[in-house]
Amino acid sequence: MSNAVHKICGSKFQNSGQTCIAPDYILIHESLKQTFIDGCKALCKEVFPAEGSENQAKIVNDIHWNRMVKCIESSGGEVVYGGNKANHNQKLKHIEPTIIFNPKLDSELMTDEIFGPIMPIITFKHFDEVIEFVNDKPKPLALYYFGDKDHANAKRCVDETSSGAFMTNDCILHVLSHYSGFGGVGESGYGRYHGHEGFKQFSNRKGCLYKGHTAESNNKMSMPPFSE
Repeated sequence: MSNAVHKICGSKFQNSGQTCIAPDYILIHESLKQTFIDGCKALCKEVFPAEGSENQAKIVNDIHWNRMVKCIESSGGEVVYGGNKANHNQKLKHIEPTIIFNPKLDSELMTDEIFGPIMPIITFKHFDEVIEFVNDKPKPLALYYFGDKDHANAKRCVDETSSGAFMTNDCILHVLSHYSGFGGVGESGYGRYHGHEGFKQFSNRKGCLYKGHTAESNNKMSMPPFSE
């Protein structure tokens, strides 16, 4: 649990959530919800102790700052950490790390890429719900699984969902590898780059087929008139 809290919070609030591979939402078993939330709250208090903390990046501009405020106010979920309007500072382009439990699935928070320091948390009872939830939404750029990397549920995530990348017990780190192509699938993007995959992506290879003479009987078979 400690690893999950550090890796998920660290990647979610890195650059105030303004990275394309930050986790957009967390699906967690209902029995672990409170332990996870308590861990995230404690870590956020330690890492971002003050309004406009120098440890936290600014929101990129006023338009996006206003959008973040709107996402919090219209989520329809329970704000369990942060989200205090009095702590929002438009002059500093600051939105404090905010954790929202069980937001409405049709809210902007859950229907568009967040790209900000807001973490929605949704619980499940059975792992089938996880597979269904992921598949009902646009295909993600990355999917992160926390738990035993050899567990059947980890394999199910790979085999039964579609995402640009998959990683266990960490977030974002996969983008550093030059041995694995990085890219999306479906709405999350197309094409792959990094290392050899990048060389292939940005090269325009010409297909060449070298063929000898064909037997006369074969030439006749390819053209009319045709027999039964």
